[in-house]
Amino acid sequence: MRMQTDAQRGQAVGSVIHMSGRMWGVDLALQESVVERLPTRRKVWATLGEPVLVMIGRYSMGFDIRPTDGGAYLRVWIDFDPPPRWMPHWLGRIVGGFYARWCVRQIAQEAVRHFHS
Repeated sequence: MRMQTDAQRGQAVGSVIHMSGRMWGVDLALQESVVERLPTRRKVWATLGEPVLVMIGRYSMGFDIRPTDGGAYLRVWIDFDPPPRWMPHWLGRIVGGFYARWCVRQIAQEAVRHFHS
């Protein structure tokens, strides 16, 4: 996916991020905006309009970081609408859940790499 950000680089409430690319021969595109940000503690972002995605529809996702004795607790989450109507509902639940878990895992793994480097 190609990512373009506004002057705030996705680091302030209201900042907009555009993503586009191709997966399995299908064009994908979406815009999302930062809706909440507490530096070093919490960030939430959500899609704007109707994203052109395969496995899920509109979504909001984010993370919370809470200090603990000797470390930190990271919670990553995603709430999403079902995928486009052309996909059968039962299949959308399976692939949407799979994709959502993949997204959450990617963010969590990137956080671990960032803080261990």
